[in-house]
Amino acid sequence: MNTCQEQWFMTLLQIAMRFFKKSRDIQQRPVRRVRELVNEGYLRAMQLRIGEKRLYLVTEKGRQHLRKKKLPGGSLRLLKRKNPNSLTWEHDEQVTNVRIVFQTLLGFKEWTPERILKKKTGRGKVPDGVASDGDFQFAIEVETSLKNKEYYRRVFPQFHAQYHHLTAILYVVKNETDMKWLMKQARRWDSIYFALLKDLMEMCDGVTFHNAEGWSFSLDRAYRGSVLFPGFKWEGMDLHDIPEEELDEFQKGQLECEQFAREAQEARAKKKRDRGDEKNAA
Repeated sequence: MNTCQEQWFMTLLQIAMRFFKKSRDIQQRPVRRVRELVNEGYLRAMQLRIGEKRLYLVTEKGRQHLRKKKLPGGSLRLLKRKNPNSLTWEHDEQVTNVRIVFQTLLGFKEWTPERILKKKTGRGKVPDGVASDGDFQFAIEVETSLKNKEYYRRVFPQFHAQYHHLTAILYVVKNETDMKWLMKQARRWDSIYFALLKDLMEMCDGVTFHNAEGWSFSLDRAYRGSVLFPGFKWEGMDLHDIPEEELDEFQKGQLECEQFAREAQEARAKKKRDRGDEKNAA
């Protein structure tokens, strides 16, 4: 609920990926839990006019609960619009996707969202989020549509001045053409790095960020599972090579059955050897 409120909304798939990452699909525990929260009046579902997508938002009852628990979402206003602007919700959805990847796949447990940053700094442009894993800290901006040159001439130096003490400022861009154009605008700012949204969302081993000076660095994927995330396949992988905490109940049961089968085979072999020893002794 707190993450839904911080990000304005979440989809069912996003809820499953962030909080039920070991589920085999979103029709099991995630959908049951979301239904409970909706039935209890803590969340509400909003159907977009275009397409079949349903967004889940916190209600006033949910916000009061967050406030009682002293969670950040309790101090944030609710989304009142019945149907958000298509460009707005698309951008906000992608920001939440990037947050999920950083927190779940890349191991950046701490994420300060744009709405909290604005409350802390007051007026002025802030990034879509700040991610930290204790060692590295990044200001992150997700660009799903480009603005004009004048906008970036104003924002790039502002971001550099405000966040130069962080490890880097990361721009996640929708397509390669936009990324190349943005990198040209950022030639003076070597603290600003870029990556494609597609590369981040579909990573197998990690993702690489580049700046306009030709420098780059990579972030490695820390979490290997599960079937909810692109870039991961159980097929062809030995279950014995997967950390126990990343196995679901079905896979744990499969390993247990294999262990029982080995123990039974070893018992039969031992019994056969014992009979052979008795025969030889006789």
